[in-house]
Amino acid sequence: MNQYFRDKWKSRFNYYDRTGITLVNSIKPGQRVLDVGCGNNNFKGYIDNLIGIDPVFNDADEITTIENYNAKNKFDVAFCLDSLIFGNKQHILNQLDKVTSLMEKSSIIHFRSNSSEEKKRYLKAGIEIFQWTQEDYFTLAVKFGFRPFGFYPDGKDGTIHAIWIRN
Repeated sequence: MNQYFRDKWKSRFNYYDRTGITLVNSIKPGQRVLDVGCGNNNFKGYIDNLIGIDPVFNDADEITTIENYNAKNKFDVAFCLDSLIFGNKQHILNQLDKVTSLMEKSSIIHFRSNSSEEKKRYLKAGIEIFQWTQEDYFTLAVKFGFRPFGFYPDGKDGTIHAIWIRN
């Protein structure tokens, strides 16, 4: 999978209506933000107190997986934008456990699940994709101590923006 991202993946940062650059406007001054699977670290320079992690891209602040990431402080906001989608449900649960353990008692997580177009490319490359449903976003939010706050279309191809809040 890392080979695919190194060689073939291209950022579509400006494509998304809700989880592209407009997401910057939701960040309050002083909030600590974790960008899980940051890719080219597109939010860097727009958000103070941002840490981008990615197992492949050198633009990340730290080249690591979420499973191996050790933070000194907790985060107020996490971006999981097309990152917690790879592997089977147990793998996703393990990643969610790690992300949620890094969050402050009052925090927000933004998710983006891939469009059908992106899923086709990943599946063609032999990459296993977890097929998130609206029910998954709602039940897993509760399981991990958050409440589902929103579930919105993002972009023009079936991509979803889900928001979890804990306070």
